Amino acid sequence: MTPFFFGPKADQLFGCHHEPRAGGAARDNGVLLCSPTDPEYGRSHRAMNRLGALLARSGFHVLQFDYFGMGDSAGMLEDADLGRWCADIASAKDELGRRSGLETTTLVGLRMGATLAALTGAELGGVEKMVMWEPVIDGITYLGDIRKLAASPVVRVEDDHGDTELLGVPLSLPIMSDLVGFELQGLTEPPAKHVMLVSTSESPPSEALGQHLTQLGCEVDLRHTPDTEVWRSDEHAIVPGTAVRSIVSWLKDTP
Repeated sequence: MTPFFFGPKADQLFGCHHEPRAGGAARDNGVLLCSPTDPEYGRSHRAMNRLGALLARSGFHVLQFDYFGMGDSAGMLEDADLGRWCADIASAKDELGRRSGLETTTLVGLRMGATLAALTGAELGGVEKMVMWEPVIDGITYLGDIRKLAASPVVRVEDDHGDTELLGVPLSLPIMSDLVGFELQGLTEPPAKHVMLVSTSESPPSEALGQHLTQLGCEVDLRHTPDTEVWRSDEHAIVPGTAVRSIVSWLKDTP
């Protein structure tokens, strides 16, 4: 695994390139991992690392990266918005192509990462495969889920910007505004040709979202894979092995 920075010098993003296992045949498409955003990012970090490592063992070039304002990337979280994070995904996709020499990139996202991947894929076009693992379908429900994790209402930050905090994570007014008015089923363009829609929760994947993606022209594979919802757990070392293996298997077997 090779860590590095990429992008404009003033706003560099941090990435890690998982190279295919030595001695094995490299596959003809790379995989870009789109992590959840804060406050679910830290809870899911080890699971995403494990997914990247298993994909590399299976012959994929994999790029894992931090969005602007998160992790080791430049910027402050309160200066970010959904549009900026989608631009980060597009930049990371280009970087993976440059490093791997491959023209085709599969997007794999968890929670808000899956949602951002879908938005980016719909805007860019030409994405062959995408894995949407427990995507955030609408912003209001997402904010409600985080409030439940915090067991408290949103706390107003006393500053001049009117920012808020959820689980101690500052969210700018642009992010809050984006989330409050957001619905994934508002997509008007297909995010990818082939989509694996994964749910590890007690409820199966959203049939309504799957139907909407099908209407947009996607070939959708709905998978209900019961496993630990790591983004809700305080045990950061947990890896949902069943879900991770299911994703790796689908990416290996889907043409």
